[in-house]
Amino acid sequence: MNNNRGVSAIVTTVILLALALIAVGVVWAVISNILTERGDAAQTTSSCIDASIEITLAEYNSTEDNKNLTVKIKNVGSKDIPGVRVVAGSLIDDANITSLTPLATKTVVFTRVAAKPAEEVIAAAYFGTTENPTICQGEKTKTITVFAE
Repeated sequence: MNNNRGVSAIVTTVILLALALIAVGVVWAVISNILTERGDAAQTTSSCIDASIEITLAEYNSTEDNKNLTVKIKNVGSKDIPGVRVVAGSLIDDANITSLTPLATKTVVFTRVAAKPAEEVIAAAYFGTTENPTICQGEKTKTITVFAE
């Protein structure tokens, strides 16, 4: 005598256990992904809190043909800053400073030919890569001094 009912109950139990394990795996994958993304965002926010920069110089030295804007950025914080984005006013000029160590100063020179001088410089620390930066809040702004030769 074959008892097919006993076998089918075992098969049903195995299938239900397999489905439960698959469901737990899917839920774990989704939750793990969300936690990782939020953790990365929290780490970037924490890094931005420690990022402190200062524009120590922003001045034009202009001639008839060229207007050179020299900008010096200093890391006044205690942590390395992977990058600083520098924008010269409303002009379409921007530059990236990479790897600014604590208390270090780096210089950016913008060269414009026959362009109206910008009136201010904006600088903001960022983390990540230059292609995909996470810009920190609290950018610094400085009015530019103009020297004509």
